[in-house]
Amino acid sequence: MIRRTRLMLLGLGVLVLTGFTADTQQVDWNSWNEGYQKGLNSDKAILVDVYTDWCGWCKKMDKTTYSNGKVIKKIEKHFVPIKFNPEDKKTYTIDGRKVNGRQLLKIISNGKHSGYPSTYFLFPDQRKIQGVSGYKGPADFQKTLSKMITFKKKQQQAN
Repeated sequence: MIRRTRLMLLGLGVLVLTGFTADTQQVDWNSWNEGYQKGLNSDKAILVDVYTDWCGWCKKMDKTTYSNGKVIKKIEKHFVPIKFNPEDKKTYTIDGRKVNGRQLLKIISNGKHSGYPSTYFLFPDQRKIQGVSGYKGPADFQKTLSKMITFKKKQQQAN
C-alpha cells in the first residue's frame, strides 16, 4: 500500500512538473538593434511586438499568444522576432540613424500607431511595412502570420 501511494505521488509530481514546463514556451525575442540587423541580413521578415510595461493586453498576448507552440513555430521559421518598448530610455539604430523609442515607433508605424499591443511586420528587401493593432489570440494571430507569409512570397515573386 505504501509503495502504491509513493508511485501515485511520483506520478502526480511528474504530471505537475510537465504541466508547468509545457506552458513556459516563449518566443526567442531580440532587441531592436540586434534583431533589425539580423533581419536585414536574413531572408525572413521582421516581426516587431510593440508593448509597454503597463499594458495589460500586452501581458495577456505574451501569456496566451506568444507562448502558443504553433505560433512560436511559425515565428521561428518565417520571422526575426523583436520585442520593443518605445517608452524605454534607449537609443536605437535604424538605417544608420540614431533615434529614441518614440521616434522609432513613428518610423516603423509610418506615423500611424494606434495603441498597444501592436505588431509590425517589416519586409526590408521590399521596403514595406504592415501593421496590426490590438490583442490577438493564438488562432487569430496564426491567421495574421499566415497572411504576412503569403504577402512576403507574393512580393518576392513580383520582383
